[in-house]
Amino acid sequence: GINLYGDPSSTQSGVIVPKPDSPNVYYIFTAAAASGIEGICYSEVDMSLNAGLGDVTVKNVPLITPAAEKIVAAKHCNGIDYWVIVHGYDDPDSSYYAYQVTTGGVLPPVITHIGNTSTSWVGYLKVSPNGTKMAAANSYGGNQVDTVQVFDFNNSNGVLSNCISIPIPGGG
Repeated sequence: GINLYGDPSSTQSGVIVPKPDSPNVYYIFTAAAASGIEGICYSEVDMSLNAGLGDVTVKNVPLITPAAEKIVAAKHCNGIDYWVIVHGYDDPDSSYYAYQVTTGGVLPPVITHIGNTSTSWVGYLKVSPNGTKMAAANSYGGNQVDTVQVFDFNNSNGVLSNCISIPIPGGG
C-alpha cells in the first residue's frame, strides 16, 4: 500500500478498523497534516491477497477536507460496527463527523455541531473504553488558551452532547 494519505507529523495520522463480518478486510482511515488538502480519507485492505501479505483494494477515498489531525475509532453499541470520529478544521460550526463502519462499508457521517470552533488542527481525540465519552485535546498556540473538552458520546447513533471545556493555562 504505497502512496496512502496521512502524514507522520499528524498528531493522529490514522486508525485501522476491521470491516465487520469480513475477517480479512480492514479500513485504514488517514488524516493529513496541518489541515492539508487531502483531509480525512480511507483505504481498504484485503489481507487474503498477495499470498497473505495483503493488498490495498480501494485507495484514498476522500471523506472531509479541511480537517483537523484528529481521528479516533470506537465500537458501536451493537458490538459489530465501528464509529470513526474526526473534526473539521476552521469550521465556524465546530463540526464533529462520526462515520459508521458497517458490513456494507463506510456510511455518510452523523454530524454534531458542538464545542470550540476548530482553529486548531493539532490535538487528540480519545474515546473511553466503554464508548460513552470522548475527549478532545485542542492546542491553539499563540495567545489562545488550549483546552480539553469532554463529551458524552452516544455509540448507538454517533451524536456528541454535553460538552465540558477545561482550559489548560500555559498550553502544550
